[in-house]
Amino acid sequence: MQPPQASERAPLWFGPGARLEELAALLSALGSEPSGGLDEAGDLCELDGAPVLLVWDADTLAQEELGFLRRHVARSRGGSLVLVGDDVTRRGVRSLLRDARVRFLPWPPDVDDLRALVEHSGAAVATTAPSAAASARSAPERSRIEPDDELAEIESILSGGESARLAANAPTDEAESLAGAPEAPAPAPLGSAVRLDPPPAYFKDQVADLADIAQRIQLSLDAAQTDDGEAFQHVGQEVERLVQFTRTLGYLVSPPSPGTQSFDLSEMVDVFLAGAPRTPESPRLLFRGGGALPVRSDRALLSQALDAFLFLAQSCATKGEIVRLQTRAEGEICVLTIQFPPGPLAEIEPEQILQPYGLRRTIPKLGPNALAAATGIIAGQGGRALLERNGQGRLGWRIELPRAPGRG
Repeated sequence: MQPPQASERAPLWFGPGARLEELAALLSALGSEPSGGLDEAGDLCELDGAPVLLVWDADTLAQEELGFLRRHVARSRGGSLVLVGDDVTRRGVRSLLRDARVRFLPWPPDVDDLRALVEHSGAAVATTAPSAAASARSAPERSRIEPDDELAEIESILSGGESARLAANAPTDEAESLAGAPEAPAPAPLGSAVRLDPPPAYFKDQVADLADIAQRIQLSLDAAQTDDGEAFQHVGQEVERLVQFTRTLGYLVSPPSPGTQSFDLSEMVDVFLAGAPRTPESPRLLFRGGGALPVRSDRALLSQALDAFLFLAQSCATKGEIVRLQTRAEGEICVLTIQFPPGPLAEIEPEQILQPYGLRRTIPKLGPNALAAATGIIAGQGGRALLERNGQGRLGWRIELPRAPGRG
């Protein structure tokens, strides 16, 4: 890595990961104290384009993080990104390195690399960036350190005290104007005020992914103007990603309408498993059908949902372990269960597993909205999908669908 010019110096910030914690400690020993660290890529939104030198672990780079990193580099004024890792050929790494402000640092770094980072950040510069550090704090953290007088002022404004404060500090003519103005309606009690709930935490991840896909399409279109036509294939792939992503978002907002196809749930699962992709490292799939289970639904949509449910199960089980599937009738309900070992999800609550982006680091190949969209599909077909943990620690899906009347 070439030492940057002095004009490029910026506060030093680190992404998550044990490798970067080790690197930060080394730089601290060399006199370049890091200005801060980020728990996840979404926290980059809080930096709001601040001119920082951001160091990120390239070997743990997830697809969902690319949009945040590209957005940060594009908006950063005088900042840059250093990717630290073993493999510079990874697709996401190569796409980021197209920007001149992104560099790759092989791991482990040598002495010259460390000195270059120290020169880039500059200890004096790093200690004069309180605004960047403050803006990178999360909203709950800022609220904990808010001074009492600022809280009192905010409460005064919310309760209608702002006009009185302006009148007390305004020149005489302005005070008279305020005094002669019609009296404003009494504000509603603070507890009864109508307020908009903040978007869920994963909303910014969804927006970042959409921005990432859009940017990829734009880059592919730009390349297609000078390429021999191969770039059009990449455009098609990105459009397909965009369509799939927006489709799953739609399932979160509004579950699809019930289908009108009549078929046997047991037979549908059996056919689906026969075509499921497998490798030598895949777990064993054991299915026990519970006889004819007539349902009225949308077969294609149910296959999409089952694909997400089974993908999670196969991602948790390893070679030699068993994923058990079973169908059965419980009164007027047709039930499909999928039991599997928890694997990397042993310490994660089912609520977090089902949340969009809840597994983006644990199982990065699983679509960030896949499980939530799949449960939405089942709900739209008049049923429900539950993720449960039994006494032995195993995880299990329980998918319920109403039995079709007059059949079976």
